[in-house]
Amino acid sequence: MFNTVIGEELPFRGHLLPRMNGAFGRWDRTVNGRLFGASHIRQPWTIFGSSILGEFLFALPTKRFRSAWFGIFAHSGKSAYLLILILGLVLGFA
Repeated sequence: MFNTVIGEELPFRGHLLPRMNGAFGRWDRTVNGRLFGASHIRQPWTIFGSSILGEFLFALPTKRFRSAWFGIFAHSGKSAYLLILILGLVLGFA
């Protein structure tokens, strides 16, 4: 959960996205999403999905509302859901 905030959302949406508008104009969220996907090189099967999620679920609302909080909540919510699902499977609740 802390990695999603400190390691991904704040650098990509809090720091890079506002500065990318000057360099990429209206394509800033697309480039930001692709960089986000590329940062998942350690899991190559997730690069494409991370790029799409990074652009539409995280960067688009962040740019629209001018706040990284929506991306933080969306990303943390996804991580919390997966954590609960995995714990449920491991502990035999599902």
